[in-house]
Order: sequence, then C-alpha cells, then structure tokens
Amino acid sequence: SAPNMVNLQISANDGWGIWMPGYPYASRGVQIRQCQIDHNALGGVTLTRAVMATNVASNTIAENGGHGLFLQGDLPMRTETAVYDSTTIIERNVIAFNAKYGIYMLSFFPGLHYYRNDLFGNNSGDWLGNSVDTICNLSADPLFCRQAGFSEYSLAASSPCLQANNVCGVDIGALGAGCTGCCTGMRGNVDCDAENNVDISDLSRMIDNL
Repeated sequence: SAPNMVNLQISANDGWGIWMPGYPYASRGVQIRQCQIDHNALGGVTLTRAVMATNVASNTIAENGGHGLFLQGDLPMRTETAVYDSTTIIERNVIAFNAKYGIYMLSFFPGLHYYRNDLFGNNSGDWLGNSVDTICNLSADPLFCRQAGFSEYSLAASSPCLQANNVCGVDIGALGAGCTGCCTGMRGNVDCDAENNVDISDLSRMIDNL
C-alpha cells in the first residue's frame, strides 16, 4: 500500500503525529507533503524499516514533544525479507522548536537524500545520525508568524524559508507568507511583522488594513 498524507494539520495527539511502523506493514511510495505537524506528545513523524521510497516534502514539523523526525532504519532480522529502495527524500521541510532532536537517524537508513530543509531551535540539537546526501540546507530561525503573536505557522515576510530570502531558490515548509492583519506584532503595538521594530513597512501595512 502507499498511503498519501497531503495538506493535513496533525496536532496535539498523545502519541506521534505520524507513525509508520514498517515491517511487517511494509509500505512503498509513502507521501507526506504540505502537512503542519505540531504539538504531538511523542514527536512529529517516525519512519521505520520497510517504509520505502518515501517522500517527506514541504512540511512544517514544529513544537512536538519529542523528535521532529525519527528515522529508525534497522537492518532486517534473519526471519524478515526486506528490499530497500534508495529514494527516500526529505526536502523543503521546516523542522523547528521540537523538544528533542530535529532529525534523529538511528542505525541503518540507506539511500537517504536530504535537500533544502530548515532545522532550527530543536532542544537536543538539529541533527543526530550518519551523514547523508545533502544539498542547500539551512539552520535559521524560520520566523513563524506564531512567534509574532499569531496562532499559525505561516511565515513573516523576512523569513529565510521564503524563496525570495534564501539561496536555495525555493519556499520551505507547509505554509507560505502570512502574518496578515495589523497591530499584533511582537511588541504589541503597530509593529505588524516579526522584525521587532517599527518602520515604514509597518505603516504601509497599517494603511492597507484601514
């Protein structure tokens, strides 16, 4: 089977946000895309052995109670038969402010590709595991609108996760630019964005919202 989880909000569960156990429930072609995965007690996403050809792309995995993304790719036991695909791709995800590691890779996880992600502010560290094939990853504050008093994980206009503000040339995370409205800034006044200073851009936004 090939479960597809696309454009979902997965929040405040007592366990993991998404748990893919692998053997004996082998899955091929799993898609986890454009999901907001937050405030789950045990962690954001866990992928284990026999979950093959997986694409984890354009998600926001934040403020979970454990690891943001836990990869447990143990070698198969002698009684198991497992064929590993070499196309597991983790790309364009924001993985931030989780209680443990951003990504924790335990043991054998073959063929992992890790492209254009932003890992930041995870309590135990952003990454623990073997080196993998990496391209253009960031470690920068994503500047969630949530940090500026809003209730969402969209991004401030100056976020490095927006295409215009990074060298990777892509949007990163499940949600684009947000922080709409005015007068609810970090300073609690007419600071309308997450930059924590009042300037001409705040005046412009205030006029737009009159």
